[in-house]
Amino acid sequence: MDSVRIRLAGPNGESVTATLEDSAAARTFRALLPLTLNLTDYNGTEKIGDLPKRLPIEGEPAGIDPERFFRIAVAGGG
Repeated sequence: MDSVRIRLAGPNGESVTATLEDSAAARTFRALLPLTLNLTDYNGTEKIGDLPKRLPIEGEPAGIDPERFFRIAVAGGG
């Protein structure tokens, strides 16, 4: 799989584009799409939600926690 661009849509019509790189985790995540996640506020700084399946961490940098592996960072907007 080459890198794949996906669109993440919010409840109010806002959206961001993300790129899935070629990795086991990205392929597993892509297989879950389309996907709706219910996000909750965490510490007033990020939103978190549970995926329906754990993503594999083989080949990822040391120290990756499989429970918190998937992260999306959105820059700007203010």
